[in-house]
Amino acid sequence: MRNRSTDAKLIKTAARLGRPSVYALARALKRPYRRVLSRVKTLAQAGQLELLPATRGGRAVLKVCPPAPASKPPKPLPLAWSRPSGRVPAATAIAAALLRPTFSGLLDVSRRYGLARVERAARELDAEGGWIARTREDASRALGNLRAAHARAAARH
Repeated sequence: MRNRSTDAKLIKTAARLGRPSVYALARALKRPYRRVLSRVKTLAQAGQLELLPATRGGRAVLKVCPPAPASKPPKPLPLAWSRPSGRVPAATAIAAALLRPTFSGLLDVSRRYGLARVERAARELDAEGGWIARTREDASRALGNLRAAHARAAARH
């Protein structure tokens, strides 16, 4: 599973099935579990899919979340005061939300760009030492709550 058509088929199948486990996705695609798992991990790193840990029957499973459909244009983020057009690069909007953390701001950014991408940006800020101590605590608490909400929503569906 290495070309774009199989990636598109994998994403389309994940969207059709809702939030399947990797095993259910491999079964639906009639492909070996290991190959599907490695491809899903690659697509998750690229931001095209999201992996959510869940439990089923006492066992840990990974749920595959397809990208959200592009239905309506996203609302402008309230973090772009210096650019009235609202055309702020994604990295800038994510960094602004992390450095002035409010739950609603981080929720808006994670809805638009994906929770995995926001958490990756938080880890990069951590590595660079760009945090103020209190800001880091607030952002990590809000991201933990968002992660828990994603896991609860995945468990229901």
